[in-house]
Amino acid sequence: MDAGCNMHYAAFYIDGILKTYGKNAIFSFDEFNQFQDKNRCFLFNICTDGNTYNIVVDFHDPRDVDAKMLLWSDVYAKINFHHQLSRSLVLKCLNNDTELLNVNFPKIISIAPSFGIRVFNLFDTTKHLFFILKNQNVNNKQGIKKVILDNLRMYIKRVPLSNYYYKASTTKQVFMMASIWHKSTAFVNLARANFIRACKLNSDLIFEGGFVDIGYECDYIPDLEQLETGRKKLNLQTYISKTQQSYFVFNTPSVEHCHGWKIAEYLCLGKAIISTELSNELPYPLEHGKNIHFVENTEEDIQIAICYLIENPNYVKKLEEGALKYWDEYCKPQKVIESIIKKVT
Repeated sequence: MDAGCNMHYAAFYIDGILKTYGKNAIFSFDEFNQFQDKNRCFLFNICTDGNTYNIVVDFHDPRDVDAKMLLWSDVYAKINFHHQLSRSLVLKCLNNDTELLNVNFPKIISIAPSFGIRVFNLFDTTKHLFFILKNQNVNNKQGIKKVILDNLRMYIKRVPLSNYYYKASTTKQVFMMASIWHKSTAFVNLARANFIRACKLNSDLIFEGGFVDIGYECDYIPDLEQLETGRKKLNLQTYISKTQQSYFVFNTPSVEHCHGWKIAEYLCLGKAIISTELSNELPYPLEHGKNIHFVENTEEDIQIAICYLIENPNYVKKLEEGALKYWDEYCKPQKVIESIIKKVT
């Protein structure tokens, strides 16, 4: 495994590798030093039966790829994958070389969305930091600093995966808290605004939350003041607990039309998910009425969905069970790693 990875994003996959390979999973720098920018991908090797397979996990928001990493890889596992749109972007990344495209595009596989977790306790985090200081190229001081900060960020800002678990909601209480993103991604803010309004207008619900202003201008939402929380972001564990208690949750594609962390968190927590249409593909589609409830991106359609879920608690339970089953079968860190291994063995 690449010890120089962006641990804040790679920890999810490291957890899967450790659960799959145990003590046979080790960190290294040598095999991955040719790549300078590790912000978008996590790299590792699988060594089996005398063969070594190079693996790239691309957790980047956009649908394009890193051309150099794609050429190096045997499997390029990508979260935000759209076969048609990604193909044209990959061709562009490969300087419009169709021969290279035909050889390398089949390497790309779609994987389920993930979210940030804490994969090491304090002792193991400290141990890993000493490993980095001992083995990283001392001439790359800026790189060392970034890797160390990524590891500390993972430990301080995230919590173990075990903190995410299903808890049955008992009241018609709904919680949602989301950052206001840049106006170039207005569709994200507008969809979430529709959901907040629909919840606030429903007298059968107790709604908590809203937008958190992180500094982006949002003048195209005229009633923004009524949709904001007026508070800073919640502590992560409080956010998880309030989401667990929420009768249902809301999802929409996020920045660059990516899946975002929220949908993976919601599946892990076993929530009844109301969602606008997904922009990117999944390795196995979520099914309306089975493990998700799709709506049009309008306040009216969201209101209809909310009323339906309130009036049909058995349907809510069905969606919860479906979400948990989808998580267990396709999204768990170990399941994602297993799907990659199948591609090379």
